[in-house]
Amino acid sequence: MKYTKRITLVLLVALIAIPLFVVHAAGGRIEGKVSDPKATAIAGATVVEPQEKVPTGGQKGNLDPIYQNLRQLAKTDQDFSGNYATVNNLTLKRDAATFTLKTGELYFITPVENRVTAAVFIGSGELSLMPPTVSEKNSLKIFTGEDGITEQFSRLVLRFTDKTFEEIKSSPNATMKTGGAAASQARDLYRNNQEVARKRLHDNRELRTLQDMYNPAQEGYFNAFIDGKRFNKLVYMVEPFAGPGVDPEEVVLLSYGETDGGLWTAFHREEEYKKGTASSSEDHRVVDITQHQIDAAIKGTRLIATDRVTFR
Repeated sequence: MKYTKRITLVLLVALIAIPLFVVHAAGGRIEGKVSDPKATAIAGATVVEPQEKVPTGGQKGNLDPIYQNLRQLAKTDQDFSGNYATVNNLTLKRDAATFTLKTGELYFITPVENRVTAAVFIGSGELSLMPPTVSEKNSLKIFTGEDGITEQFSRLVLRFTDKTFEEIKSSPNATMKTGGAAASQARDLYRNNQEVARKRLHDNRELRTLQDMYNPAQEGYFNAFIDGKRFNKLVYMVEPFAGPGVDPEEVVLLSYGETDGGLWTAFHREEEYKKGTASSSEDHRVVDITQHQIDAAIKGTRLIATDRVTFR
């Protein structure tokens, strides 16, 4: 499906030497020459870009209310004092990885816009993962000494926009309750995870979550931060728009540890290998701009331009 968006730019004719104009926008850059109807370049024409209003008084630049609600999660213990589940051999399969929550409690964060986007597990669990290709098995073997990995863990932080909450809630291996005794511990683990994501991984998980909340038809993502007994800084990601630094592969296992940090393995989703559609030329762009058309008119000392952008 194609969409057309119009953006009005205000241009100011100034007496400078170079007849070029440059516009910086949220998602890119527009460059070109300013010319009259006879296609003659106008010397000294430049652009005054519309200035965004920067809030004062300590307010954050992004005032989107949903984004702000996501950023404020876990500020208090109450954000984990609602729904939680006691689990017994609960299995979550996410592509090539299987998480088995043997015994323990799974605390869910307060919903935003009626969507639960995070959970913290405290108990006994196991991760099992086997890459689908020989090359990725060899890559993982560098770190684990084996083709795959089986890792025991006692704590797990999950970030997601897929159906993880609904799946757990409806599982016969989970009993939903409210007001768990370890809500404060769950909150602290989540806060630590936020610090890791922002400062160590340079990942704005709230912004990524916001993208799916505004586009509920999109396939959701799944992130698991694993505090394993052998490897305690593992991250497993299933990202439909490709994992960080591995585009176009959507499944990633990495570590942010001091001695074993790095990308351990990355590959396409299982269904792609089964269908024979896995390809290094996959395009995961959210927006693909196909055409720019700028119409401008000179009015006195001002140049008014309309930018017509066609994208899919």
